[in-house]
Amino acid sequence: MNSLPQENPVPPAGGAPKTRNLGWLIGTTITVFWLVMMFTLVRQHVLPQRRAEALAARAVDPARLTEHWEDIEEYMLVTFGGLRVGAAATTVRRIGDPAAPEYRADLRVGLEPLVMGLRQSLAIRAAAELDRLFTLRRFRIRLDFTDMQIIVTGFADDDYLLLESERDGRKTRRKIPLRGPVSLLEAVRPAAVRSIEIRPGASLAVPVVDPVLSMQAGTLEITVVRKEPIQTADAGRVEEAYRVEARLNDFVATSWVDSSGTVLRRQLAGGFMLDRTTSATARSLLSDLMKDDMPIPSLNPAAFAAITPDDALSLGNPKDAPLGILGSFGE
Repeated sequence: MNSLPQENPVPPAGGAPKTRNLGWLIGTTITVFWLVMMFTLVRQHVLPQRRAEALAARAVDPARLTEHWEDIEEYMLVTFGGLRVGAAATTVRRIGDPAAPEYRADLRVGLEPLVMGLRQSLAIRAAAELDRLFTLRRFRIRLDFTDMQIIVTGFADDDYLLLESERDGRKTRRKIPLRGPVSLLEAVRPAAVRSIEIRPGASLAVPVVDPVLSMQAGTLEITVVRKEPIQTADAGRVEEAYRVEARLNDFVATSWVDSSGTVLRRQLAGGFMLDRTTSATARSLLSDLMKDDMPIPSLNPAAFAAITPDDALSLGNPKDAPLGILGSFGE
């Protein structure tokens, strides 16, 4: 007699556990993938944004840096691999009517680095005008290197930063939205270290733009990190100094200052270092660049009216900045 077929046959031995294991593996993979994506999102977007917002909230008005003002003069030897390759001078001066003063910042760098075994000549000049509140109004940067010349001209108001770049006979224009008045990093940096108490942990935050090195805009945070000994190229002796870090978004530059905030050493770019020297020494090496002040032309805002505003944080590729080009020599 034939047996009737079973309505619910028993599954082969071992079938159910394999199905459960596969389901667990798929579920675990999805969970891990989700966690990794959430971690990446938080690390790359949420945390930096929150940090930037918190930093901007405690930023001080640039005008604070002008209290008890004294003109700034920094003269430096530029070294690479321990060898002197040039000099640099930074000045920030109060100009105009004493009752409503303005400020002018100048950076001059003259170098003769070795590039692929050949000695080259490179000159950088940057000049900026700031109003009585130490707010950036206009600037001009010029780089001359062999057969290449780059000129960047900028104009800022409370709403936009206008940029005009010239290279190889071609002009490009950009319009960067600003969230309020900003200063210039190269003017703020030396003024800030004179304004804060030089002790580990002390910090100061100021809204800036940096068209010279990082090609970024944002809130510059200057922090005194720790005390440590250094030996500068010109002094030839070990000195006690304070390590100071200047952070703008993801860009960090390091300086070493004495107890009064005078810069003794500064990291430039790509292994190039600046060491404090005398005015006479720097001027002798920068004689052509120190002859006169570079004029700063005005930009016509009407020429930028049809340009769509660009990203607020980036002024361009850092490798296209004057000192960014210098940094590529050391790579």
